[in-house]
Amino acid sequence: MSMSQEIMQHVYWDNVDIFQHGVQISVDHHYHVRWQSNLMGPGQSIISWQSEYNYQGSKVVPQLPILSVGKRYIIINHLTSVPEKTHLVRLIFRDLQGTVIQKYDFNDDHFEFEVPEGTVSYSLAIINAGCYQLAFDRFDICPVDMDANASSDIWPHQPINTDRHVANNLILLADAKRSRKTYPELNKLIKMPVQLISVGWQSQQSLTRWLRDWLRNNQMKQPHIAVASASLNMTALELTRAFPLAQLLLTTTIAGRSVETWDAQPVPWASPSLVDPDWQRLTEKMNKIWK
Repeated sequence: MSMSQEIMQHVYWDNVDIFQHGVQISVDHHYHVRWQSNLMGPGQSIISWQSEYNYQGSKVVPQLPILSVGKRYIIINHLTSVPEKTHLVRLIFRDLQGTVIQKYDFNDDHFEFEVPEGTVSYSLAIINAGCYQLAFDRFDICPVDMDANASSDIWPHQPINTDRHVANNLILLADAKRSRKTYPELNKLIKMPVQLISVGWQSQQSLTRWLRDWLRNNQMKQPHIAVASASLNMTALELTRAFPLAQLLLTTTIAGRSVETWDAQPVPWASPSLVDPDWQRLTEKMNKIWK
């Protein structure tokens, strides 16, 4: 793992209010979007995002993350169309006057690019290339050297303090809605082999089954499971049905269960979606009970 923090930004289809005649669209509370139109012709823009904004005029925050000129990034495309590959993703970079510097059209699942010199703003769009249905979850944008597996809905990080491909001490972490991070500070804070597992905002509902299968595939009958995000406490408890020998370290005592906790005095003003877990307290507790 790199010793500097790496960040993957998520871009969702937030605005589903304004569409052309004949468009049918559905979106669930996790922004899984299903779009359909039998009337839209090829070449038209289905949806677009802009990096520039006028907060005073529109009260709208930027739709796209800030990118550094001269740096290389990758876009991971969580998008399918019917018929297959009958859509394009259009990436356009503009200068201060709004003149197009560089334009890319692609439908690859992974697309690598460099932000050209002179870029002041950029945009992303999905273009109809003959499709009549789309299923869209998100775009992921990150530096090219970030672990390629980080775009998975549920991501087991590279294990810490072990040469094995997995570790028996797990930390479950719910990602923030707009980003996913690496946490190189854990290398210094924790003494035991540990496996951090990041859970995407759009995929928490499938986490219990994924973890159950993952633990069985890795032959972990007595896992140690620490929870870094309060929203995942119940998931850890549910796992004890299939793994009764599992030891849990939750953020709080819940469901009348007598289990170890580490976050008995959470900071009242801190939002779990905006701040990182208190790694110092969590790892001290892990080092103490599972040494």
